[in-house]
Amino acid sequence: MTDDDDTPIDDHDDEPEEPVASSGDVGNRRVVRRKAREQWARQDEDANFWKACLGSVIGRRVLFSVLNATHWSEVKFACGPNGFPQQEATWFHAGEQSIGERLWLSWFKIDPDNAMVMLRENDPRLKGEG
Repeated sequence: MTDDDDTPIDDHDDEPEEPVASSGDVGNRRVVRRKAREQWARQDEDANFWKACLGSVIGRRVLFSVLNATHWSEVKFACGPNGFPQQEATWFHAGEQSIGERLWLSWFKIDPDNAMVMLRENDPRLKGEG
């Protein structure tokens, strides 16, 4: 993964990504197409897994606890015992938050309705709102 790749997990709206062909597959379109279909099938399986998790009360509760572990909705600035800012720890917290945001966005893209239900059921800031 590169620094430029900060997009959430993508589904196959248009076409599957072109798979990397091994040296023996370079000129064989049939092999490349088969690998593309396999990759597309894996993406569907992955999306179905997340939909199943988001489709149950227990799954939404567990996924929300994962989000909370990443502090996905808060910005944390770390300080040492003397109150002096700790730059490295702040960047560590930023990395945690980034992972949580990417998870949230990928789940929201796969199943937006149940992702919002997950928030309404589990986020104390949203409890009681319909």
